[in-house]
Amino acid sequence: MRIDRRRISVFIDASNLHHCQKKNGWNIDYEKLKKYLSRRGEVVGLYYFTPSPHYEEKRQIENYRKFKVALISFGYTVIDKEIKIIRTRDKQTGEIVKERKGNLDGEIVLYMLTTYDQYDEIVFIGGDSDFEKILDYMVKNKKLVTCISNSRTTAQEIKNIAHEFIPLNTIRDYIEKKPRFHGA
Repeated sequence: MRIDRRRISVFIDASNLHHCQKKNGWNIDYEKLKKYLSRRGEVVGLYYFTPSPHYEEKRQIENYRKFKVALISFGYTVIDKEIKIIRTRDKQTGEIVKERKGNLDGEIVLYMLTTYDQYDEIVFIGGDSDFEKILDYMVKNKKLVTCISNSRTTAQEIKNIAHEFIPLNTIRDYIEKKPRFHGA
């Protein structure tokens, strides 16, 4: 008798995850993350949504390209959008202020909906309350929803909707990127 494994699609809000990693003080090894998630079932979609550097940021572009190539080699689909730099004048000082915008919430929702028939479970790595409605829709339409993020920064609405909430620090041993030592 064959037992079907659950089909899982993973949707990573990279901006949210970046802030989680900074707060936690450790980084994720994305190859290890894929292996960890594969234990839950068959990973049929592995989507990484991220802002890419602005065209003026030459050094950041080179580093980003290397990171993107690594993610793709691990099996991730990278969906990116160039950061917009909005220049405004500070009302008090008169100085030009740069604000960086790189929101991909719309793209995440679009991919969740357009790949809907391909998965049984969503693993959402992020915790922004902007995703409350789409995740609630998924639950109401018989999709399992798992959320992985920081306990303290994840919106309570997301925790309430998800069938399972996994605090990022509880899986650190499985997914942490260990520093490489160069020595004699």
